[in-house]
Amino acid sequence: MALINARIATYNVQLKSSQNTLDDLKKEVDDRSKGGRKIPQSLYDDISLTEARVTRLQSERAKSEEELMAMKARFEDDKILYRKIIVLNPADAEKNSAFSYPDSDDASGYPGYRAESKRAKKARSRYNNFD
Repeated sequence: MALINARIATYNVQLKSSQNTLDDLKKEVDDRSKGGRKIPQSLYDDISLTEARVTRLQSERAKSEEELMAMKARFEDDKILYRKIIVLNPADAEKNSAFSYPDSDDASGYPGYRAESKRAKKARSRYNNFD
C-alpha cells in the first residue's frame, strides 16, 4: 500500500505543477488579449498539451486510487477469512501462534526437516576419519 500511496502523492505533485502551468498559460492568453496583442499559435499548442497532461494525470491518479481501494478490500476479506479459520480450528491457532523455526537440536516436531543432510553427514564422517 505504501507504494500506491507514494504513486498517488507523486501524481498529486505533478498534477498541481501542471495545473499551475495551465493557469499561467491561460493568464498569459488573457493578458495578451486584453492588451490587444496577437496570441501565438504556440501558446494555444502549449495550453492543449498541458490540458492533455492534466487529464492524463487525473486519470492515472484515479486508477491508482481504485487500485488502493481494491487492495484495502482484499486485505479486509483476508482478515475475515483468517478470523474464520482461527474460529474453526482454535487449537491449531494456538499451536501456530507460538511457531518458531527449528533449531538444529530440536527437529522432532517438524516432519521432513533434517538438521543435517545425508551428504553433509557423510562428508563430516570422512573428514573425521583423517584425524
